[in-house]
Formats: sequence, C-alpha cells, structure tokens
Amino acid sequence: MHRLALAAALLLACPSHAGAQVLTSQYDNARTDATLNETTLTPANVNAAQFGKLRTIKVDGDVYAQPLYIPRVEIPGKGVHHVVYIATEHDSVYAFDADGQPAEPLWHVSFLKDGVSPVPAQDTKCPFISPEVGITPTPVIDLPTGTLYVLARTKEKTGLLTSRYVQKLHALAVNNGVEKFGGPVEIKASVNGTGGGSVGGGDAASSNDVLKDFAFDRGALPDAPVARGEQTFQNSGAGPVVSANGTRNSIVWLIETKVWNDYNSTKVSILHAYDAANVSRELYHSEQNSARDRAGPSVRFTIPTIASGRVYIGAKGEVDVYGLLGK
Repeated sequence: MHRLALAAALLLACPSHAGAQVLTSQYDNARTDATLNETTLTPANVNAAQFGKLRTIKVDGDVYAQPLYIPRVEIPGKGVHHVVYIATEHDSVYAFDADGQPAEPLWHVSFLKDGVSPVPAQDTKCPFISPEVGITPTPVIDLPTGTLYVLARTKEKTGLLTSRYVQKLHALAVNNGVEKFGGPVEIKASVNGTGGGSVGGGDAASSNDVLKDFAFDRGALPDAPVARGEQTFQNSGAGPVVSANGTRNSIVWLIETKVWNDYNSTKVSILHAYDAANVSRELYHSEQNSARDRAGPSVRFTIPTIASGRVYIGAKGEVDVYGLLGK
C-alpha cells in the first residue's frame, strides 16, 4: 500500500524521460515502481476486448528478475531492434526482439559449463525459489557504456565429492552479450555465521488484503484509503506498478501469484490492471479470457515490466507478453 502511495505521488512530481526504457529494478534508482512515458496503453484500451496476451517467450529457467528494455539497439549482423533482456534462475541472460521479430533470441549467454551448475534449491534451505537458484536479482544496464551488469550464483565442483558456492558479477555488452571489462569478477566477501534465515518486510498490496489508494496530506499518509479494489491478494501480496503518459492515462498493474507456502502447485500468474484514478475499477485481468490470455505458472515477488505498449511478466520457464490485440 505504501509503495503505491509513493508511486502515485511521484507520478505528479517526476518529469517524463525521453523514450521508453527500463534499465534497472522497479524502473529507476529511487525504486518508484512508476514508468511515466507509456503513450500506448490507457484506461480506455486496456480491456479484454482490445488487450491480451500476444505471445510467450520460452527460456531455460524460471524468471524472478524483472525484464529490462532498451529501444533501438544495433545488434551486430542483425540490424536495429527494440530489445527485452531476460535473466533466468538457470544462469542465462537472453536478448529478444520486443516485437517477436525474430522470435528466436538475438543473443543468449549461459554462465554454466562442465562442473558448474545453478545452486540446487535444497542447498539454500529457502523454499521460495525452486528448483534452482541462479540469477534472482534484476540486472542493471548502464546505457552510456552499453553494459548489462548481472549477478549470477553457481555451484562449482572442486573435486570428485567437493564443491563450492560462487557469486560472480558479469558485465555484458547489451548488443551481443560479450563479457566486458575483464569480467566476470567473483564476489568474495564473507561473514561469520551459521546460515540462519530471517523474516520480515511488507508488500505494497499487503498480504491478504486488497489494493488501496492513499492520498498524501501535507506529507503524511492518512489511516483510511480514498479508494480500494475488490480482489484480495493472498500472502505474499503483490507489488503495484504505475504506468502513465506524464500525469495522464495512469494504470496500476499487479501480478497475482501463488501463496507463500505453496511449494508444489502450478498456479498460474494473473495479470491485473486497475484505473489509477479509481482503483475500485478493475480494467482487466488475464483470466477474463483464459483460453487466449492465461499466463504461465507463477513465481513469487515478481512485478511487470511496461514499455512501449507491451507488458512483460516473468513466470516459470517463460515470459508472457501482453499488449493491444492486432497491433
């Protein structure tokens, strides 16, 4: 709830950027979850009659990292493309044409080789990411140097019965995936401990609650919302994202996923869209026409990427792409 309020406030405070691009997690370094240069998708055309799933991008692992996007990238030998970048828990990074032309990857890099694998989920003693842990955090793109930075976790054999866990920071060229700057660099920091976990935190659309819209009053957040949705988002809640054209045509997007202690089901992701001017009005969800729009099996804690009239959502082994039908 609080993140939605922050995004709504920044919707009015932040200027639009020149051109659609998504270079880091939650759209910017302030983690506003707001993209303010969406000129195609509006509350008037995001509905089950005009908007739906366009295609599915299959990849080699589950997608927890938020897909990133750069328009007009010159790919050696393949021309200029609007590119969506996808990282997987199988330690791969892909570059795809955002319009699916061509459908195959523009380039694909795997950090696996003989004796190197993703970290098995049972080794981490964390049940939320399964069956393997590879690339979980969203990469970061430095546009001036054309570099995509990504942290990959692997398990590397050191002997017949021994292995070690490794985290490496890779620097890849955005146009061809080639490693740059002498990378990768192994992250060698360590801390004494027993490996115990921790709990805490909160979600914008709170666990076991509905989407709520709060209006700031002289910098303070009131107790009561000005509007609320009807859909209850079960634990672990959902993370709202706001798309808009400046201060116009704002939409709140969320991904409904499986509950936190559901370890084995194949419950599908459900993309929801709400009118940001009145979140009690749901514009669309992907189960309204499930035969056409159903997304892949859900993974937790994901948020959608909205860029240039497309919505990308990560799932198990795929990214589903939504947009205006027939466009």
